[in-house]
Amino acid sequence: MKAEFLLGNRKQCRVDGIDLLGIKGLSLGIKRCIDKKGNEELLIVLTNSFAYEAVRSYKRRWSIESMFQDFKGQGFNLEGTHIPIAERVVKLTYLVAVAYAFCIHMGWEIERRMEHIPMKKHGYRSKSLFRKGMDSLREYFHKKEKPDLEFWEKLIDRFIRMARIKVTVYNNTKKS
Repeated sequence: MKAEFLLGNRKQCRVDGIDLLGIKGLSLGIKRCIDKKGNEELLIVLTNSFAYEAVRSYKRRWSIESMFQDFKGQGFNLEGTHIPIAERVVKLTYLVAVAYAFCIHMGWEIERRMEHIPMKKHGYRSKSLFRKGMDSLREYFHKKEKPDLEFWEKLIDRFIRMARIKVTVYNNTKKS
């Protein structure tokens, strides 16, 4: 059966209790999406959890995929290090994760205070918060003038407070 047939003229469809290739109790989530070029696509997620969670979970997972893309090729070039010692790779990954979070935070600050990142016709930003933050940090560090220490102190303090809040929330949800 084709996914388009199941979907009909609806925007999304969920089906539980599918048996496929000898596996019982699978769920299917289908949703109409618009790609970056404005073309309609079907997002089809087959899962062993409940269908109502499938597309939503995939959407959350996609932000993680974007982060990995920024870690690898479009930002920090983590794969280009060729470090053979696992312990050093782990330490470098921690450092890159903090730098990534700081770039995102800087992107939020720029959007909140100074300039909104323009949206394209397909509904996505022309630059991600990460890219905006990284570009502005790179531009700032290439300037020859004396850094605004008060600005950096406030920015880093806010970043640390946000990180502490996130860790506290994570720890509280982990306990329950």
